[in-house]
Amino acid sequence: METKMSFRDFAVFLIWVPMGVNALRCPAPTLDHGYFLPDKKAYAENDVLFYACDPEFKPDQEEWWAATTCTAGTWSTVPKCIAKDHCISLIIAHGEIQDKRADYVAGDIISINCQEGYHSENPQVCSDGMWTPHPICKENQCGVTPQILNGKAQERGKVVTYSCSTGYVLVGVATVDCLSDGRWSDPPACEARGGARVETTTLPRKEEAPIERCGAIPVVQNAVQEIFAWNVLYSCNWGYGMRNSHSRIYCYTDGLWTTPLPECIWWY
Repeated sequence: METKMSFRDFAVFLIWVPMGVNALRCPAPTLDHGYFLPDKKAYAENDVLFYACDPEFKPDQEEWWAATTCTAGTWSTVPKCIAKDHCISLIIAHGEIQDKRADYVAGDIISINCQEGYHSENPQVCSDGMWTPHPICKENQCGVTPQILNGKAQERGKVVTYSCSTGYVLVGVATVDCLSDGRWSDPPACEARGGARVETTTLPRKEEAPIERCGAIPVVQNAVQEIFAWNVLYSCNWGYGMRNSHSRIYCYTDGLWTTPLPECIWWY
């Protein structure tokens, strides 16, 4: 038997709905060594609560003013203040911290597990409330484009396409890719027409190696470094320009760096 909602029932329903919403309110959290804005006894759904910490303390987030949101009756994060010389636990893009904890004391050391195709400058040390170096997973970069005799290469991002000189035909796959470990796939060769192979191997060159093999990274005056798994990129400071054409050096299996080094000279 079908029943219809009376006006009285509808009125009761309207009264009940706000009560259901109110049931999702969040109680005021507690916070040692800190304070809230706004400071209330309870907070409504989607309310944002900001908090800061007393001197010699800081939030366990990357800002001096942190925030948490009331969602379905609970707070999105639990407010917490830690000592200023402690380091926070970070969310790492393309990776995660081994043995992750809520926070770390001065002198603690962590390592990062990066996804395939990325690398980290492990280990990181907690010093004066900051990680050194800052935990990050960097994308692996391939080094010098492989060159072939009797042909030329055209690089487009992480793909290199080869073509042969007049009188030669391509043997093998025409394109090579930058692999996830920071190395190029095997290049093709150019063969003389008629079937006789002439100088079809790649040009003699040093084999690249992870930068750890070459030891200390060379310092270039008036420049900053960006370190990758197989090479180092230098950028000149403001007011300086790159004197020679190359700004990147590579580590080779013989333990030596590319020479000569980049050079930044005053342009103004």
